[in-house]
Amino acid sequence: MKKPSELYTATTRFSDWMMKQPHWRQLFETALHAHHSLLIESAGDQVDTFLQGLTEPMQDMVFGAAVEEMMTRHFDDLEYTNPVDEFDKRRGWRETAPVRRYFSALRDSAMSLYEVEKCQPGQYLVVRDLIRGGAPITVHERSASQQLVQFSRFAGRVLFHLDRHVFSGILFPYDIETAESLRLSISALCQSLVETGQIKTPHIALQRCASLFTGTWLVTVTKNIAQSPTLYNHDGDLMQVNQSRFPLKVSTEEIADALNQCPDLTPHGKSEWAWSTAPLQQTSQLETVLVARFKLSNSHLLMETNSLARRERGKALLQQILATQVNLSAGLSEMLPTPQLNFGRASQEPVSDDTIDAILQFKDRHYRAWPDQALPALDGLSAREAAKRADYRERVILLLKEMTSMELTQAKGDGGQPYDFTWLWQELKLPQ
Repeated sequence: MKKPSELYTATTRFSDWMMKQPHWRQLFETALHAHHSLLIESAGDQVDTFLQGLTEPMQDMVFGAAVEEMMTRHFDDLEYTNPVDEFDKRRGWRETAPVRRYFSALRDSAMSLYEVEKCQPGQYLVVRDLIRGGAPITVHERSASQQLVQFSRFAGRVLFHLDRHVFSGILFPYDIETAESLRLSISALCQSLVETGQIKTPHIALQRCASLFTGTWLVTVTKNIAQSPTLYNHDGDLMQVNQSRFPLKVSTEEIADALNQCPDLTPHGKSEWAWSTAPLQQTSQLETVLVARFKLSNSHLLMETNSLARRERGKALLQQILATQVNLSAGLSEMLPTPQLNFGRASQEPVSDDTIDAILQFKDRHYRAWPDQALPALDGLSAREAAKRADYRERVILLLKEMTSMELTQAKGDGGQPYDFTWLWQELKLPQ
């Protein structure tokens, strides 16, 4: 397991401390409720169902966003107007200098909406602030740069820390249409707050909009979850991806030998095995399906399946071949998000170059005709017609960005080759 970063553990210490201070805890609970408020309003009578449906990672993101917002807030009627300032005064001596500087940067930050202009996976992103404007910013971030693609839009905090720009812990991704609506709403709200004298500066106004970023993300993801179909595997079982860990009683060499001798298992390298059989349902068009995957570590045998029924079949197989060599009764199981593992065919053949070329040719024929098709998103105009009109030009750009982002995201997920839209931008005479 990857060791948590110094900044992550320090932020956890801060939030733990804040929860123990009655005045900050009460203010935090108000802030946390505000981050849920859009979801509560949109869910109506089904609010309890939606709130209970939030996964633990989703809850952690909302909690983290509320903590970050609290770090930026100032309350004039308190002895210490800001929680970071009080934490620094009372406990800052226990933190390293980089942590204290990071907290100061968070205190002075505002969550904003960004678009990716360029991405170097595993190294950095070049992003553009869609609300405050300004020059593009190079953000050094390993994890986000592996997940986001060109034209991805997301909310987050960009901090200048240790001589470079980094993200804070929370990022909320949006589709382009949602992001554009959010951009217009928050820009108008910030302008109104300043012009009416309710807030002194645009920066403070943007700080106060943090819960709107969270709420919009929550409404979007819960809506997607509610609309998601119920999935079943090829045995007819409800898809419930899970992992089970069984402690070893003997050496890894003995375990590996026993697994290699089982005719039902196919080894993949020295420490992984796949169990494939014919599907239980006669109607399945597959000759074989992957029932379970086994991975051997120094202390445990890990089993992964995509249903509870297959988990029991996997345990029954292990009982036959490893009854005295692993502790099946002490096994620990946990559920995983369904997309995390890929089950189905026993093995996936690499896609041939001819297949890749055929897919790209099919896409090229489709996109070559696209500029002259009437589009509902452009009120019946074609992209070529709309690109020539000032009142529609930005809408065409957003469509192209969405198409490009979807292609890049799909290619990142399946390892395929994304379609190159460069010619289309040039043909419509639009800035890429």
